[in-house]
Amino acid sequence: MRNGFTLIEFLMTAAILIILMTLAVPTMTEARMHYNVFDVISSLKQDLSYARHIGLAQGQRVTLCPLDNSQKCSKNWQTGYRIFIDSGKLGEFEATTDTLLKAGKLPLNQGALSYTGGKYLTFDATGMLDSASGTFQYCHNQDKTGLYSKAVIINLNGRIRESSDIDNDGYHEKSISNMNSDLRCET
Repeated sequence: MRNGFTLIEFLMTAAILIILMTLAVPTMTEARMHYNVFDVISSLKQDLSYARHIGLAQGQRVTLCPLDNSQKCSKNWQTGYRIFIDSGKLGEFEATTDTLLKAGKLPLNQGALSYTGGKYLTFDATGMLDSASGTFQYCHNQDKTGLYSKAVIINLNGRIRESSDIDNDGYHEKSISNMNSDLRCET
């Protein structure tokens, strides 16, 4: 009676494990990308809904924007953003007149967030936008095609919605009325 494995048995087992791992690694990478995009988009939608809700509940103008060193809104969404009651000059945080509600920081270490509506997003007391409508788009660093790209779209009525794949081609669309408006990530 022998104990252990022969060299042939060991090599066969190792070969099977290597094949299985080769198949599993791309799937795990895709799952991590999908989860990261889901996490960023969900957190952003939650913060946008919070800002709109506060504007409605308190009957005041609420702004969401990334602030630069001079406390003015900038386009650098990678650094995080502030949500504040904007009682003073629109697009600027003034500590004497404005009230900071929340400092938001999305898990953007694996991708980039862009916004087409300008430097800030402001909801008025009725929940409508007091700024340009726009689209937040998140692209994962490892996604060169845009297959995992998703967006949050805010219209002038203040409605917040997530992008969807309306033509079933695997890519989310920017517009629900234009099936040829796929979200793409710049390489």
